[in-house]
Amino acid sequence: KSVYEQAPEGRRAEDALYWMGLCFEKTSQPDAALVIYRQVLDAFPQGKKSCAARFQMARIAEAQGRARGNVKNYLEFLSMGCSKDPLEELQHAGVDLSTAAPIDAALDKFASVLDEAEKIAEKL
Repeated sequence: KSVYEQAPEGRRAEDALYWMGLCFEKTSQPDAALVIYRQVLDAFPQGKKSCAARFQMARIAEAQGRARGNVKNYLEFLSMGCSKDPLEELQHAGVDLSTAAPIDAALDKFASVLDEAEKIAEKL
């Protein structure tokens, strides 16, 4: 905590926040951990700990019985740890790459985000 408080913009700030969240988790304070993980994501959205913070948040949700649908599937997918064929693991997570539907959905999402970026750029 002191590392982060002394230098919230410093080189180790993101790590310090993330580890603070882990400490709260390990001391059975999941709600405090969630607050800290949210801070990690708000302060460092593209940081090296952002994926880990999201994962920890999903684990807490699962432990509290709040994980459902996609979160639960995602955690099961991660826990497989390359124990099966990648396509089979993805299918278990709800992504069936034997059809074009997931790729079409991803391309549609990309087009939507690109359209939004172009609208923002026009205003600049």
